Amino acid sequence: MSKFEMQLAEYVRALEAFRAEHNLPDIWFAQPDHVAIKCANGVDYEATFQAWVSKAADAQYAELNSRRLASMRLTSPLKAGELGQVEWLEVMEPRPEKVGIDPVGVDHMEFKFEDFESATKFLNAAGLDYERQENPGHKWLSISAHGHEFKLTDKSLAEVVATELASGTATRLK
Repeated sequence: MSKFEMQLAEYVRALEAFRAEHNLPDIWFAQPDHVAIKCANGVDYEATFQAWVSKAADAQYAELNSRRLASMRLTSPLKAGELGQVEWLEVMEPRPEKVGIDPVGVDHMEFKFEDFESATKFLNAAGLDYERQENPGHKWLSISAHGHEFKLTDKSLAEVVATELASGTATRLK
């Protein structure tokens, strides 16, 4: 098993335990969208991108907040245990001020679930930490899960990429 597969398996175990502990709604996890990898620095980003791009049907890159983000639609879906399969992978360079601070490796998974009102009501009632965030491409709820994170997003990575390519804020690499 590769280092990535071990990290993803550990992430899935932790998220499944968190889901069970807090009885999170299954509907939140019905549409797994993508897995995101956080790199250590620019050199690690390049190496990680090169390691994955050969497994991609297509790849795009954009700059956001002084860092590079690559989005790849994989030729073979990633298996994320009970969470399902995802065909998209995001490779993230850390923000310059976060180099050496953020954990490296599998950072989070995103799940398409647009009903933020019901999700925030549930999270507030359960006393769970979350942050509502957005960028020009989409909005999401970032939920802390025992040292891990998962996100509920209003748009799939495929939709975000299509918008970024159409607007010229992303560049097709493959």
